[in-house]
Amino acid sequence: MLDMPQIDDIRRLYSEGCTISEIARIAGYDRKTVKKYLDMDDFSPQVPKPKPKPSKLDPYKERIDRILDEDRRAWHKQRHTATKILEEIRACGYDGGYSTVQTYVSERKRQLKAGREGAFLDLVWSAGIAQCDFGEADFDFRGKRLRLNFLVLSFPFSNMGYFQVFSGTTAECVCQGLMDIFTHIGGVPSAIVFDNATGIGRKTSDGVHETSLFRRFRLHFGFEARFCNPYAGHEKGNVERKVAFVRRNAFVPIPVLDDIVSYNTTLFDLADSFASRKHHRHDATWGQPSESDRSALSDTPPRPFSAIRWEAACTDKYGELTLEGSHIYDVSTMLPNTEVMVGYGAHTMTFAIAATGEVVRECIRCFRQCEDTFQRPHLPTGASQKKAWSMARIRGQSAASWRDRRPPGRAAEKRPRLPTRSSRRCDQIPWFRYRRRIHASARRGRT
Repeated sequence: MLDMPQIDDIRRLYSEGCTISEIARIAGYDRKTVKKYLDMDDFSPQVPKPKPKPSKLDPYKERIDRILDEDRRAWHKQRHTATKILEEIRACGYDGGYSTVQTYVSERKRQLKAGREGAFLDLVWSAGIAQCDFGEADFDFRGKRLRLNFLVLSFPFSNMGYFQVFSGTTAECVCQGLMDIFTHIGGVPSAIVFDNATGIGRKTSDGVHETSLFRRFRLHFGFEARFCNPYAGHEKGNVERKVAFVRRNAFVPIPVLDDIVSYNTTLFDLADSFASRKHHRHDATWGQPSESDRSALSDTPPRPFSAIRWEAACTDKYGELTLEGSHIYDVSTMLPNTEVMVGYGAHTMTFAIAATGEVVRECIRCFRQCEDTFQRPHLPTGASQKKAWSMARIRGQSAASWRDRRPPGRAAEKRPRLPTRSSRRCDQIPWFRYRRRIHASARRGRT
């Protein structure tokens, strides 16, 4: 096939009066080729069609397609990689390289995914509807670099978003974070779209299964909860982008904090400062359509909600509880082998006596690692022994002024004082008999 300059030369020679034979002799082409391009009347650009090239992988493509089709019915974390497929086809005689297999597998996976999902629809969100999701960011918390979670509630209509930091992603954290945001914005969204998170609920083929605490929270505030399909983050794309926006603009550089609760109060002012940003759809800033979002919110209920999940547990002989796998809490050394009620909060743990409901202790909740939850305890009577106190775990955790003290308890009984030879009683009773009697009475007293 001739290129455009060569075709242009043939048609120019013909326009100058040269015959087809003369053009073929001058240009060095066959007469049929010259006549074909002289008769051509459409020079519009055509869709380029890549020519298939032979490859060593051609005899094994059918086997690869069969493996990828079977993987569609397997768990997404246990599917074949390009390396695993290369091992299988090499066992069948393939002697090509890895890059050829990786390119073909990547292209076939993209085609299968596009055929399964189809095209995406651009959704229009009404005012008053929100999306909720968790993100992760690093923080310098009390001198340690920790990766904490932050809850984001975004409004797709105005693009405004609010966020709170937590140590976990449990239902207590979700309820506490949403409740604080509702209080700040002065209303409750009509509907909130959640990820398929295990903390508050899960969407399965049988329906949506919500946790008890989140169901109570939803009924208390009166909003509708919608759950995305598993592995379908595109169904709440606004909050997905908002999570990345918050991480880059609110938590860079890495924040330094000592108390999460007080730090969360400062994040509301930071979130409100983003209202001056330009909206990507409306000819306005985020704050202007945010007024429509606020007008569509319902009023908050008059009575506050307690975002605490209560469970019954029994302390061990040390008055401690091991909860959530490996977190040890010192409830009270005065309550060994006692049934207590444990209140799981977003930031704290509350312990109350099950029989009376009396709260005996409140401490910081542990999430990732086994932290020390010790506070100055009431020492049991058994700890009054001198040897027990010197080896007790709570002694090393006590203040320096307490470590060298003998704990309160029953005072040690004094042994009877033996009379001397010059005593009056010694004149009446022989000395060796009186001493034997005193030792016998002392042994009976100790037993």
